[in-house]
Amino acid sequence: MCAGLLLLMSVVVPRSMAGVPLAARIVNGDLTSDYLTTVAVLSGAVSGSADSHCTGTLVGCSTVLTAAHCVCSILMAPCQGATKPSASDYSVFLQHYGFVGISDITVNDSYNGFTLVGDLALITLDEAVTGITPTSLVTTSPALGTRATIVGFGRSGGSAADYGLKRFGQVTTSICNNGSDESLCWDFTCSDLDSCADANTCNGDSGGPLLVTADEVEKLAGVTSSGLNAECLADDHSYDTSVAYWSDWITANASETLGTDSCGDVPHFGVSARVETSSTSGALTSEDLSDIPEVVVAAGTGELRLAVNATDSGAENFSVHVKQGAPPTTSDYDCRMTGTSQYAFCGFTDPAPGTWYVNIAAVSGSGQWQLTSTQINSGSGTGCGDPSGNGKVQVSDALAILKKAVKIPGQCRPCNCDIDSDGAIKVTDALKVLKT
Repeated sequence: MCAGLLLLMSVVVPRSMAGVPLAARIVNGDLTSDYLTTVAVLSGAVSGSADSHCTGTLVGCSTVLTAAHCVCSILMAPCQGATKPSASDYSVFLQHYGFVGISDITVNDSYNGFTLVGDLALITLDEAVTGITPTSLVTTSPALGTRATIVGFGRSGGSAADYGLKRFGQVTTSICNNGSDESLCWDFTCSDLDSCADANTCNGDSGGPLLVTADEVEKLAGVTSSGLNAECLADDHSYDTSVAYWSDWITANASETLGTDSCGDVPHFGVSARVETSSTSGALTSEDLSDIPEVVVAAGTGELRLAVNATDSGAENFSVHVKQGAPPTTSDYDCRMTGTSQYAFCGFTDPAPGTWYVNIAAVSGSGQWQLTSTQINSGSGTGCGDPSGNGKVQVSDALAILKKAVKIPGQCRPCNCDIDSDGAIKVTDALKVLKT
């Protein structure tokens, strides 16, 4: 546990940890593959060895909002300007997209590592995430007594070190002990978790979202920062940094205009019928191939994304082998991830229809895993020539292909844009779609 920090005579424990792997699993929460914009902020830039560290929220196509203390390696030390965090020390992971590198980190100018005032940082990704609509920001803080959702990759409280699984739960906002408008707070008083509907944040959930419904849309109201109980159990008083309070800083320092409802030219999750997602979970076991998850891929699928995250206390290590048509082995597979990281991703363009097998096996240790499968342009015939995935071939689709052909940044998968299937996206592909 990080050293206690003094805040108005209260011992405040950051919802991250120093010197041990971090991750987030909400206390008294449930496993989920929903909340697509909730990302795991990993320690390390190499996908095969990156460890659980914190949580964040995708607020722009290439922008993640997290807690400053997640990326400031030394608490209570300056973390701006010449001492700003190194982007090469971190990466992020999304269950519906996989690993993404980081190009820059900007820490709130007002951040104080002693009091955790201004506990915000903006992470700029080195590529835009496609197919996921970023979470928009609230403009006013939620009223006291508002029911809200917390999400994270942290531990479940007490003495548990079960990081790495994405969970969610519910809280009710209350008056903050520090009396500051800069914070959003709640009390966790559940002594009997089996009969309690409330949840709480814990180590590794730092940087994760507090979500409220505004204008019938789920928006980001708070960023997980700290709490008073080191075990994250009753009785705890938890602090989030208010997004509304710092909204001017967030929008002014983001590297892109926030508030977009579209990222990339592929169909978007939850919006287009051309995207199909599924998830399952299980226990890490030895390399027994007799009972492994199966994913059925529909004909006409343009892209298949398979992501795995698992318990990450530091004692576990798993391997992932994927194969189409038959169970994989350690020597026969279409994709594998065998590093020490408890996060893995395999992506396929124009995957063969039929059954795909995903073997998730424990090399050492034991625990739970989550598998998230995403199929883009799935189930309604070919998606080729329809980058937007709305089931219609329009002029805008031709323009998307043309932009890719002339090297203007944009996402345009081969199945959607390589109309003549010659391995290259060209102006002639755009012209063929335009004629259609």
